Amino acid sequence: MNGWIKLYRKILDSDMYKSMTVRQRLVWITCLLLASHTEHVWEYKGELYRVAPGEFVTSLQSLCKHCGPDMTIQSVRTALKKLVAWGCIQVRSTKINTVINIVNWDKYQGEDETPNIQTNKEPTKSQQR
Repeated sequence: MNGWIKLYRKILDSDMYKSMTVRQRLVWITCLLLASHTEHVWEYKGELYRVAPGEFVTSLQSLCKHCGPDMTIQSVRTALKKLVAWGCIQVRSTKINTVINIVNWDKYQGEDETPNIQTNKEPTKSQQR
């Protein structure tokens, strides 16, 4: 897995983030990191699976493993319930996996309408001569 995600500093001021425990925050950041940035299709046991940008397929055990050795399945389950309640994620569980969808993925992780580039309007030394 490669790439990066955008993590806005204003999250620190949100009521949701302030109300979360450290473990719940870790689950939230891990979900953001695991979410697909493009559509993916693959076959598993003869069945086709498709995830859209902002979604990923996992299990509670796998998510627990991604969060680290001191994370428990109950902590992951509690964090997911809180994220669903806050409207941050949607969770679809089946017999074999769980699909997590990050709500508003495109809004926060999509392409910026305005580039974050500052222009240097001062002339270079060669332009000054």
